[in-house]
Amino acid sequence: MNAQDLFVIQDIPGKGKGAIALQAIVAGQPILTELPLAVQHCHVTDQSIAAALSPLPRSDHIRFLSLSNAWKGSGLYGPLVGTWLTNALPCGTPEDPCGDDTEADGIFPIAARFNASCAPNVHHYWDEVIQKLVLRAVRDIAQGEELCLAYVDVIASRAERRAALQEYYNYECRCGTCSLTGQSLRESDRRRSLIARIRENALDYCDPAFGFYKVKFAIRLLREEGLLESHCINWYRIGFEFCALAGDVASASKWARKTWEATCILKGSDSSSAQYWQNFAEYPEDFIDFGKGDRGYVLQGPDV
Repeated sequence: MNAQDLFVIQDIPGKGKGAIALQAIVAGQPILTELPLAVQHCHVTDQSIAAALSPLPRSDHIRFLSLSNAWKGSGLYGPLVGTWLTNALPCGTPEDPCGDDTEADGIFPIAARFNASCAPNVHHYWDEVIQKLVLRAVRDIAQGEELCLAYVDVIASRAERRAALQEYYNYECRCGTCSLTGQSLRESDRRRSLIARIRENALDYCDPAFGFYKVKFAIRLLREEGLLESHCINWYRIGFEFCALAGDVASASKWARKTWEATCILKGSDSSSAQYWQNFAEYPEDFIDFGKGDRGYVLQGPDV
């Protein structure tokens, strides 16, 4: 199925261009795979961008220049840099497939039209095998729903998210979550701040009972906040590690299976990371530190 069958890029009031689902999309379904139009490393200048664009056909120049420039009129950046900073996404290169060493960013003209949301329904990542940006549905998406990505870390209060978006993209987010008011906003900020605090304070493997409780608590908060599908993998992984360290085969297998299921949705069942977790779901004893932790506490599966 072609991307054009799944969504359309159209004008959205107050947002400029955006992507709208043309039909129902199921969780894990690939929405778009796209090659970069141009790639830059680290610090960009108008000159470096012009040099990257110069070998391309005129039609690609037009595609780049038609993208939004959130920095226009700010006086901070030239026109090419402003457009680049507004639209670039992390990627790799043939020399550095994962993009870990060169910190490469690319321009993806179609993906650049996907707007931001602090409760994203689309996950984006660089696939180092096919050397393309991939977009997948985080959850089931209804026909007519806007398709949105996370531009910044959304595990933060509204004030923190808006500050980050203002710094990096020069705009104020008005997504559904950021538009909350009153008690609803306070509860959302509380949940996200609690999750951030748990994440930032290293989980104590020397006190597995408390660490395990914090994992379950974070998962509950993510579910209440509507972010579980997009942010569950790391928490399922930690739950697996607690159970594997304790030598609990049954519970470790359940956590590994949840990690595998979530990885299949976000990165595909044929990805190396999905295969990695499928193995642990079947053979949790393969974990390098299996049974090397404290066995004197009660464990549970992820659904208890």
